[in-house]
Amino acid sequence: MKERIIEKQLAIKLRKSGRSYNEIRSRIPNLSKGTLSGWLKYISLTPGQLNNLEKRINSKMDKARFKAAISNRKKRIQRTKAIFKEASSSLAGFITNPLFIIGLSLYWAEGSKRGGNTEIINSDPMIIKIMINWFNKFLDIPREKMKFRLYIHKPYADEKLEKYWSQGLKISLNQFQSTVYKFTPYNFKKIPDYKGCLRLYVGGINHLRKILGWQKLFVKTLQIK
Repeated sequence: MKERIIEKQLAIKLRKSGRSYNEIRSRIPNLSKGTLSGWLKYISLTPGQLNNLEKRINSKMDKARFKAAISNRKKRIQRTKAIFKEASSSLAGFITNPLFIIGLSLYWAEGSKRGGNTEIINSDPMIIKIMINWFNKFLDIPREKMKFRLYIHKPYADEKLEKYWSQGLKISLNQFQSTVYKFTPYNFKKIPDYKGCLRLYVGGINHLRKILGWQKLFVKTLQIK
């Protein structure tokens, strides 16, 4: 009993010095959270003691965030190396395929390279059709898993151009995300045959890393100085 009283006094002293519950329990063996809460529930900390406790908690959180950031960075580097290695081994089998070279070049010119998005946007249905086949054949992405979004000016809203793209590309309307209507100061159609720009999105940072790896490796084969 005497030993327990000494432990309680120590717990109160540690709490008033700004220690957290976990820190106190690490100093006092075999102390349950329930028992500690009972000991400390009537302990009121001064503003200075509360400030000291907050600083210690924030310091621990900062250290934990830093460790997590370092760990995530190492994992990201390892994943990137593995993807680059995979891209390197597959390039030899793809490089003689005209579709591969065309798609790689189109993505290089028109595709997204930042933000972790694997996507390409264009107003030419043939370019989008080529990239649908390219993503399917070389990245093994099922056509039904691809997402599309139409960007067009408001005066064309009555033409229901999602259906035009859907039929031309042979894709389901269910794969279309909400259409984005771009601002225009005009309330008429400047180009009557305009069908908007379609974004093809396949997602996944790993897809983008592989494409960028292929591009880098392909440039080396060109031996451009």
